[in-house]
Amino acid sequence: GLGDAVSVGVGLQSNLELLANRGVVLADNPNNFVLLKFQLDMGADMHASARHVMLGQLNLSSPMTYIVRGGEMPQGLLTSLRVQSLTPVEFGGFERAR
Repeated sequence: GLGDAVSVGVGLQSNLELLANRGVVLADNPNNFVLLKFQLDMGADMHASARHVMLGQLNLSSPMTYIVRGGEMPQGLLTSLRVQSLTPVEFGGFERAR
């Protein structure tokens, strides 16, 4: 009747999917996630080859996709970010440490 709650089943969808398909988001959506994809830019990054070698030594790859859910840190994400953000000076330190 008038004023009764309406329930709509939306399945296991992230907030991005809900927003795109239904126009709503859920504050406490247990199915919410963020998809992060990293890929080395072999043409623009003069250190891309070295980064690629480092990632391989760490059993990581490029491209690499991470799914972040509920504040959990996927294994390898911080390492991948660190390798991809190394400065030229830090690369020199890595070479000396090898």
